[in-house]
Amino acid sequence: MKAQEYYEKGLAYQNDGFYSKALICYDAATKLGLNIDNIVSYNIGISYLNTGSYDEAIEWLIKSVKLNPDDAEAYCGLGSAYCSKMDYSQAIECFEMAIRLKPDNAIKAMAYTKHIPIWAGFFQRYIKIMTKQLSILKWQSNQTLIMCIIIAIWGILIAVKEIMTMP
Repeated sequence: MKAQEYYEKGLAYQNDGFYSKALICYDAATKLGLNIDNIVSYNIGISYLNTGSYDEAIEWLIKSVKLNPDDAEAYCGLGSAYCSKMDYSQAIECFEMAIRLKPDNAIKAMAYTKHIPIWAGFFQRYIKIMTKQLSILKWQSNQTLIMCIIIAIWGILIAVKEIMTMP
């Protein structure tokens, strides 16, 4: 098989949720000389993220944003990887960049930020992100705004629960 065929097979596995199999194909493709662009880096990073290999995910997603600094999706993926490693400061920076690049990512970033614990010392930035997201979405439908408010309240409730269960 050729490098591109391995890559496409990896994409199929990734799309079906078989991330470990996707990584095997991506590895074979890169060894055969696949051209590594921001999209390839992003897909490899996302597969690592979904297998719980957060350091590798961060490495590949950083490559992706370096190859294309305007890729909001890559910043969302990178933020999610940092969030999974509990590096909330880096996660928030990535989500803020994703929102700056593509305001439509506000809902996705808000969904990720609900995992950031308030007690980590980022309460003000968390509220700032939620407020920014709601103001960005003011031109969209009432349904979207209601959904964002529900997600924001859900995130706050999760944070309050974490505070209440702290030793």
